[in-house]
Amino acid sequence: MKKLIFIILTTIIYTVAANAQQAVDLGLSVRWADRNMGSVSATDAGWYLAWGELTPKQEYSIDNYRFGMGDYRAMTKYVFPSKETTSEPDNLRYLEPEDDIATTALGEGWRMPTYAEITELAEQCTWLWVNDATHPGYRVTGPNGNHIFLPASGMYSGDALTLDTHEGYYWSGEVITFNADFAHVLRFTPRTVNHYVLRLAPRIVGCQVRAVYAGLDAIGETLTDSISVTATGRDIVVTGAEGVPLQVFDIVGRPIYSIHSAAHIERINTSAAGVYIVRAGNHKARKIVTIR
Repeated sequence: MKKLIFIILTTIIYTVAANAQQAVDLGLSVRWADRNMGSVSATDAGWYLAWGELTPKQEYSIDNYRFGMGDYRAMTKYVFPSKETTSEPDNLRYLEPEDDIATTALGEGWRMPTYAEITELAEQCTWLWVNDATHPGYRVTGPNGNHIFLPASGMYSGDALTLDTHEGYYWSGEVITFNADFAHVLRFTPRTVNHYVLRLAPRIVGCQVRAVYAGLDAIGETLTDSISVTATGRDIVVTGAEGVPLQVFDIVGRPIYSIHSAAHIERINTSAAGVYIVRAGNHKARKIVTIR
């Protein structure tokens, strides 16, 4: 009976979350949600989640972590070889859809951001600290003038909420490969925005999630007549895009290649068969390429 009630409540919560989220075009490679996961408004904290978990909880520790076994060295998933781990490596760098709260709650096209997308948000947008007494945080304005708000709502460690109204911690969907006990986060204070490789958090703590939408309509419409895209073996060859930004995404919108100023001919090795999306220039043009 308790399990049935939990399933019903979870379904209701996910439905509410899905209906509430709006994807905001900031002029970046993906659209960013207008509020945190589990939030009823743009200024609310929303859910605090351990990395890869799908529901909030009262205490955040290795003892009740979804992919833990009571031991930091014995994670059961998203494990890379290192002297700190005793688990069998699976070399999974990104959260799979069934472990991504944005995908499970919001549906296809939604997911947690990658490290590259957090970097883009930090570097390509204007960040203005809003010193509101109740809901402080950053107003983040994209290159096209649209904006989102990121509340500074701290993080949970154990059963304690720390740094609320002082700092913000937002998960990426990407684990730290040299120490898979940690994952990349976007961390900010009133004085600084930090997204670099050493800005990480233990997977067991409760941070917030701001989803991104990477569906095809978030990447664009059609490529221009002057730019051609072909597949040769496992390579994507882009011709005629010299001097403009060039990006290649996998089918779920994860970036696999990016250059600020392309050459006349760019050859991108994908290393694997699949469907890829090519974006050239700032007009959000795209081309879908299937490599067999």
